[in-house]
Amino acid sequence: MSAADAEYSVHAEAQREDLTIELRITAQPLDEALQEFARQSGMQVIFFSALTEGIQSPGVKGKHTVAAALKELLAGSGLSFRVINSRTVEIRKAE
Repeated sequence: MSAADAEYSVHAEAQREDLTIELRITAQPLDEALQEFARQSGMQVIFFSALTEGIQSPGVKGKHTVAAALKELLAGSGLSFRVINSRTVEIRKAE
């Protein structure tokens, strides 16, 4: 990867994090809420199903950045997220 490609990748990732998206995700099991988030946002969300098993998400509605929306979806779950690239986030245990 050239320096110009790396710079573009970093710039694209920063733009994606600042992007606001309109979401309408009801309170539901967390795995389903994350799948709905992926559908509505166009992001790829990766996680082990055992990680979200038995956890309820409060949902999220309105315009949010990707980070703000994920924080709301994961509220009270003991989980966090990590941005892997401009289109992919990983759900994991909070550190």
